[in-house]
Amino acid sequence: MWCDQNPGTVRPVAQSLLEKHFASQPTVPGLHLMDQDGYRTLLSLLGGNFPPSSELREDAEIYRAPSLTAPSAEEQRLKRLKKTEEGFAQATRRLQLAKVVCTGGFPKEVLKPVREALAWALSSRLSLFTENAPSDKLPGPPKRQKQ
Repeated sequence: MWCDQNPGTVRPVAQSLLEKHFASQPTVPGLHLMDQDGYRTLLSLLGGNFPPSSELREDAEIYRAPSLTAPSAEEQRLKRLKKTEEGFAQATRRLQLAKVVCTGGFPKEVLKPVREALAWALSSRLSLFTENAPSDKLPGPPKRQKQ
């Protein structure tokens, strides 16, 4: 794959997408990136017929990869359940912290971890039914659509 930027800056993003797409496969294909000049040099050494850069338009498409399949509904559901589970685990940790703070003799400081635990639990529960991810922010009322 060639890119019009520094391959070093594109690699982490491309590698991440590749690993996500092939997560269910036993092996992930290798990723090889090079700049345009290197790609042209390689093609010329291999006998490829690559038009000179003066003939290429700025938006010229050299190669189009086949489209990647979208995750199935089941995969999306499992991903949402995992995020919800992580949110409830975070709520549990915040409650444990609140207990330690309270038993340690700091009753005024217990409010923040309790509020965060409540936010994690509520947002985790709501994430089962909405597109919002669990967080430590208390969710507000749903936004009304203008008619």
